[in-house]
Amino acid sequence: MAISGLSPKDLAKYEADAKRLIAKFDTNNDGVVDLKETTKADGKDYWTYSNRIGDTDFVMRTTVYYDKFRGIKDTEFRNADANKDNKLSQQEVLDAFLEAADSNKDGKLGFFEKRKSVGGLFEKTWKTEVDRQTRMEYDPLPRDYDRPTPPGSGYDRPTPPSSGYDRPEPPSSGYDRPEPPSSGYDRPTPPGSGF
Repeated sequence: MAISGLSPKDLAKYEADAKRLIAKFDTNNDGVVDLKETTKADGKDYWTYSNRIGDTDFVMRTTVYYDKFRGIKDTEFRNADANKDNKLSQQEVLDAFLEAADSNKDGKLGFFEKRKSVGGLFEKTWKTEVDRQTRMEYDPLPRDYDRPTPPGSGYDRPTPPSSGYDRPEPPSSGYDRPEPPSSGYDRPTPPGSGF
């Protein structure tokens, strides 16, 4: 099924993505990707995790080393290979992507369908474990005596120097204050109010 309504800009973007995918896996530079070229090494990786041994100051650290790989998904390779020659060309990749991106099969790419990518449809990544090393390391638990004394305890503060005169004592707790007037019943009645 042909996809209609693609702008030249969108079509150029998808063509560039298909060309980039072919160039990434085409090791013999013949312009197509065959079954032998669908997998390539993508570097190395490692991951370390720790397990404490009871309540001791020792931990077991294990580091796992991986080889990373990148490849073209087998099912997508078979689906995109229109002429069944076990090779993928740029045009086959583009046609298969546009057909797969049109998820509702209406012959157009909507807003969310345009956000899909050629690499997201065709590429896969995986890791293979190649080595594992375990070692015991000293990693002490925090102790109460390791913690610093919190500030503000007041025992270590020096006494401020005297200024040379005695300060007056602050007023007492408020019993010397005059009492406020009582509620409004003791007020005289204003003249002309009728009472």
